[in-house]
Amino acid sequence: MSVFLFACVALAGGVGACARLWLDRLTQRALSGWGEPAAARLGILVVNVIGCFLAGVATRAAPSAAMPIVTTGFLGGFTTFSTAIVDAVTLWSDGLRGRSLALALGTWAASWVAAVAGIALAR
Repeated sequence: MSVFLFACVALAGGVGACARLWLDRLTQRALSGWGEPAAARLGILVVNVIGCFLAGVATRAAPSAAMPIVTTGFLGGFTTFSTAIVDAVTLWSDGLRGRSLALALGTWAASWVAAVAGIALAR
């Protein structure tokens, strides 16, 4: 990997992380009437599903030279499955087992469907 490509991936990752923060906060504000725990956890769900959709599109539409920048860089910074899992574990430990399972399995299922839809759309 060239220094230039490395720098582009790193910069794209930073931009993706900033986009994640913006979209997460926007979603939390839009869903603030649902209560704090729900709004906070659904923001990350929205981010991850959109990220998976865009990854699906990128597999078909992005030029191969741009793939590391788009996928590893921007989408790697944008998505955050570790936060989704921490949220699910926190719900579980708070005794909200149904919500925990719904978040964990819902994140996985919705992200998978979004990625497949992105691939299908980009064909």
